[in-house]
Amino acid sequence: VAARFPIELPAQIRTVQVNIGSNIDPLLPPDDESVAVIVFEPMVACQISVRHPRLYVVPAAISGTDGFASMEMHNPNGVSSSLAKPVASVQERMYENSTDSVPFTPMKLVPVLAMSTFLTSISPEVTIQYIKSDMQGFDYTALSSAGPLLRRVHYLMTEVYFAKTSTYEGTRNDFCTDM
Repeated sequence: VAARFPIELPAQIRTVQVNIGSNIDPLLPPDDESVAVIVFEPMVACQISVRHPRLYVVPAAISGTDGFASMEMHNPNGVSSSLAKPVASVQERMYENSTDSVPFTPMKLVPVLAMSTFLTSISPEVTIQYIKSDMQGFDYTALSSAGPLLRRVHYLMTEVYFAKTSTYEGTRNDFCTDM
């Protein structure tokens, strides 16, 4: 499959690791000069203070389709955001110990890339060693939409739910029934 939006990496980069939903604490590149890390963080990308020549921060979300979507912070410290609203019981827990009187920060319109769009944008000569995802309920949507392209990824660490529960409205991410 030809890339619609090829990512041009420096010539020495032979391997990438991917961190989707990093918040302000992204995965960092290892000492190996041939490995880069690509981070997707749509809400707080500008607050990532770490600077590294092989760390690429993309201010976008990953999901099942390309486009734009509204996104909100779901707790007062800004450490959780999602394309969906949290279920009521989770929302209450997020604010239990908060002094913040505003339930949500203003909505942001964010670019969204399909997982398949991202995977095809990486040259076939570059190994996708690892994806760490914390997409607040959209991990299954993104991963399943990639289909056979997901075989390019050697290791995957993803957030899942158990016992058919969901912390975000309208999402499916159950380990046993979905993954």
